[in-house]
Amino acid sequence: REIPVELPDTEESHDVLATLWARNKIEDVMGEDMMAHHGSMKPELREEITQLGLKFKLMTQFTSFVAVDEVIFTGPDPAQRVDVPAGAPSTGTLPAPSLAGATELVSVMADDKLLNSTQASLGTTVTVRDITNLPINGRSFQNLLTLVPGTVRASGDQFANYPNSGIASNGQPAVSNMYVVDGVSANFGIAPGGQNPGPSAAGSTLALTASGGDNGVAPIESVQEMAVKTSYAEAEYGRVPGAQVNVVTRAGTNDFHGSLFHFFGNDATDASDWFANSRGLKQTPRRLNNFGGTIGGPIDRDEIFFFGSYEGLRLRQPMTGITDVPSLFSRTTAVPEIRPFLNAFPLPTGTARADGLAEFASTFANPARHDIGGFRLDLSGKSSTFTGKYNFADSDAGERGAEGFSLNTVNRIRSQAQTVTGIFSRTLSSTKVLELRANYSRLRVAGSQALDEFGGAVVASSLAPGFSESFNFDLNARGANLIAGSEVSNIQRQFNVLGSLVIVSGNHSFKFGGDYRRISPSFGLRSLETNVLFDGVGQAITGVPARVGLFNRETSQSPDFDNLSLYAQDEWRTTARLTLTYGLRWEVNPAPSNDGTQRSRWTRRTNPRNSSQLPPPRRCGRRRILISRRALVLRTSSSVGTIRKSSCAVASLCCTTWASNERVKRLPTRFRLLVALVHRRSSSILSSNYLTR
Repeated sequence: REIPVELPDTEESHDVLATLWARNKIEDVMGEDMMAHHGSMKPELREEITQLGLKFKLMTQFTSFVAVDEVIFTGPDPAQRVDVPAGAPSTGTLPAPSLAGATELVSVMADDKLLNSTQASLGTTVTVRDITNLPINGRSFQNLLTLVPGTVRASGDQFANYPNSGIASNGQPAVSNMYVVDGVSANFGIAPGGQNPGPSAAGSTLALTASGGDNGVAPIESVQEMAVKTSYAEAEYGRVPGAQVNVVTRAGTNDFHGSLFHFFGNDATDASDWFANSRGLKQTPRRLNNFGGTIGGPIDRDEIFFFGSYEGLRLRQPMTGITDVPSLFSRTTAVPEIRPFLNAFPLPTGTARADGLAEFASTFANPARHDIGGFRLDLSGKSSTFTGKYNFADSDAGERGAEGFSLNTVNRIRSQAQTVTGIFSRTLSSTKVLELRANYSRLRVAGSQALDEFGGAVVASSLAPGFSESFNFDLNARGANLIAGSEVSNIQRQFNVLGSLVIVSGNHSFKFGGDYRRISPSFGLRSLETNVLFDGVGQAITGVPARVGLFNRETSQSPDFDNLSLYAQDEWRTTARLTLTYGLRWEVNPAPSNDGTQRSRWTRRTNPRNSSQLPPPRRCGRRRILISRRALVLRTSSSVGTIRKSSCAVASLCCTTWASNERVKRLPTRFRLLVALVHRRSSSILSSNYLTR
């Protein structure tokens, strides 16, 4: 029942009740304007909260206080107590006290609850503040992924080697990660033309620029937030066993905002390369210019907003290369048919060795360039929103001596990417939200290899007559490999449609959704390739190779990879200490078709002598317990899966709860697991993975 109580402002005996009344009053005022939680609210409401905070001596969003000790004071002036609002500083002046012997004590208190006791997944969120404040070399959001526990860098060469770029999460290979930008897949990368596409053919790698950056899908200046999940049990996540990287880009607001940036680098501020110093070589000039900007604002206030971004790169990266080349004596003693190939190597800079080779060392610079832009348009209504995005990325790079070839072999990569994304969201009611997303992406990556006269090499115009597509001359030594190949292109196309429906009912949060993705690559292959291998220069001067390979290929292949996923899940907060997350996911992954031909069929075999023909496992489970000094968080997740032909169904259950250490001793015996105990300074982690029978 309600008891009416009068609160006289002049009686100190009512201070406690007055404080409680004032706090409730401030909460009511803040509830009148939802923008109060973001620090911007109506001026009259802000003034009312400020006056309540000053009158009742309360800490609010707009008031704070400075306490001056009234007993211990070493200055000549008397102590003063000043009530200071947190807004703009006052223009008035106070008597300046003496600072002789003055001391200051600042106490900062925060919640000591560090464990995530409500979510079934483990991960880290990187906000725009972290992106702005942290120094990022290369302006690539992938460099931030290593901030997440359990992830390591899995980079390849200086420039991108598509199957090996990115991060490795919890021991999974780099191609096991799923990159999502604004809710749609960004895994539409592909290897350069003329190379084996590997896992990139099926859409398992991030779309990178020619120099290996992820700026093409989301420039760092346009990223609002990035969430990385390394362990998850929700049914909405699937398709890959690795990390789930979700990137959210920035949008326009009611205020105009923009930014400009220019990062530059020069060899004048760099130390000399150790390998160049060891050979007495001069450092090649380094030039780095990374520039761009963003702009966003309203077209029609509160309804239509825009945001645009651009980023450019002009780079000359100095390198030092040390390889083996035929000695001058080997070039003169070789048979006439082989001599032009030996002269196509750079001239040696070191002394000749007994094996007919000599060292060649030199410095050089690898060039790279990219131009990336994007435009986003947001339309906001009373109960629905629409977002349209367009991004383009044009880049090229050249790498000298890549993949063990000679230093006068230049590998050129050109990349062109375009993406179009549409997002529609509608609030059906106060408890139902519908989202639909669609995306089309296209990436073209061209690759070629060419020989030049770097290092004094003499490349004849008719070096390999009749082998215009690709020719490889290998001496089986360090960097003693010539290659020349015409430009061919690999093309990757992605069509992605997905939707979800969220229903909140009491302490249940239901989510139903589907995801369809079609990957349609086109491989550009050289129709004729010739490889000649010699086991050293001694065999090469005789003109008799150890192996000759001739390869005939189809000029182009265009398979189609389809993937359909349907899921239903529920997050049930049974109590304040227990959360159950369970769901069902069904995936269909038929065998790829080629140019519209009939798909391949898979037949199960049960030959026990061949382990590769055994039926796949039907069920698997996982249990994890995390214990800290102050509390226990138990995440119990299990899954049951079945595979039939080209479809897969998985049911998952995750239980998340937490309790104090006193409650740990009272856990029932059915929770006993075979665990491995790892001691740390602040926590102990127990984990167990086993097969569910």
